Amino acid sequence: MRSIAEFFEKIKSARAKEAFIRTVVQSALKEAASIEVPLEAISISSSIITLKGIGQAARAAAFIKKPAILREINTRQAVRDITDLR
Repeated sequence: MRSIAEFFEKIKSARAKEAFIRTVVQSALKEAASIEVPLEAISISSSIITLKGIGQAARAAAFIKKPAILREINTRQAVRDITDLR
């Protein structure tokens, strides 16, 4: 049986990876589309990134530049392959 410390280490590692991906997404959006998005507005589910609580103009800009943003995200990180931005 595993110890509780190993269990918490696994959880801490998963949260660190998600925080890293969110930071990469935030910087890619800022550079590619000049969109300021707080980390709390970025959620990740499997390989899909969802932006919550941002304006319609920012969503439209992200949609127009989606291929460049996805390419930038996937080149900066190798933790998870991101396929879509919504």
